[in-house]
Amino acid sequence: MSIAQIRQRGAKNFEDYYQSLCALESTTPVASVLAGAKLNTLKCNASQLRASDWHPLLSALQINKTFHTIAIYKKWEDVYLTRDVRTTGTRVRKTEGRGPDRDMVSAIIRSLNECMCVSPALKCLMIEGISFRTKDIVLLSKGLSDSNVLSHLSLKGSRLGDKGVEIVCGVLKNLQCLGWLDLTACDIGPRGTTFLAALIKFQCTARQTAAWKGSLRHHQPSLADIQGLRRLTLNLNRSIGDRGALELSNALMDDKWIRALDLQSCDISTDGAIGFSEALRLNGFLVTLDLRDNELIDDDILDDINAHLASNAAHMTTDHYSQLDLEVERIVSLSKPPVHLSSAIRKTKHIKSPAMQRIAKAPKLDASTSMGYECKRFNYHYCG
Repeated sequence: MSIAQIRQRGAKNFEDYYQSLCALESTTPVASVLAGAKLNTLKCNASQLRASDWHPLLSALQINKTFHTIAIYKKWEDVYLTRDVRTTGTRVRKTEGRGPDRDMVSAIIRSLNECMCVSPALKCLMIEGISFRTKDIVLLSKGLSDSNVLSHLSLKGSRLGDKGVEIVCGVLKNLQCLGWLDLTACDIGPRGTTFLAALIKFQCTARQTAAWKGSLRHHQPSLADIQGLRRLTLNLNRSIGDRGALELSNALMDDKWIRALDLQSCDISTDGAIGFSEALRLNGFLVTLDLRDNELIDDDILDDINAHLASNAAHMTTDHYSQLDLEVERIVSLSKPPVHLSSAIRKTKHIKSPAMQRIAKAPKLDASTSMGYECKRFNYHYCG
């Protein structure tokens, strides 16, 4: 069989092709990779892979045409806890390895780019906790521009910064298939929100043009059928503040397609929330605006915002745009040390349940009386 035929089969049979590459390089296939391949998904913890594991994995990935979900991640919560003084009340456990180095990150991006170019199935791409250099972001953007089916992109914990957001938004504005962009904990500031606001405005104009074309010859276009960004998640970007909130609220005033905006823990105060309250007076399509863990917002403003959101949701389907889990609670829970079963048993060894306490306080009966009472109770309940 020729090399071309082997690669053609490998594009549709990742498991066999990956195992053959591992055999050629005398490495053991990663068990979690094989398990996910059976479901046409790749979920890979970059901190747990050795340097020798990457080459056969990336070689098989770059020609794959069957994966609908690819998740390459590294634990980023510890970094967030150590950098944010307000959530460092518990000791952080360092359990993860260093992860891929800079050259390996570039190799990962190159393989993902080739996969996005050839795959008609890849709809969800998550690269989380991986620190990018500028050239890596540019390389990733080229791959994103070639995708026609990608609907969910998560760069959570990747610390893109404002410059990285500018590069990504420059490509995503023309990526009409993308519905959910997750930039949680990416070090985005007010300058970065200007690029995100420009992305919203650009897609709004493009979709209005598409709706106008659909209205020709007495057709009634459906706004829900026009593709584009529906959810933007910016949690844990504390530098956004009121300036960034005002940029986003101004972009939402005339938008008819964004359904959900997540801004947990972004240091937004009442001034920034007022901008969203005013935007919702004109925007009747936004159904989820998550401002939790922004303690400086007055309750009256939050009540006004929630009232507008409830009014918008009353005439729309909101099943896919409910609030996400609270990120700060999830991260702090991860930082707590695990409870060992033996220690839990020792702590509860001498603690009696309420039922046991009532039994202990009950008068003592001799064996015959106790057995007779149980027999009578049995007959009463079960034998009529």
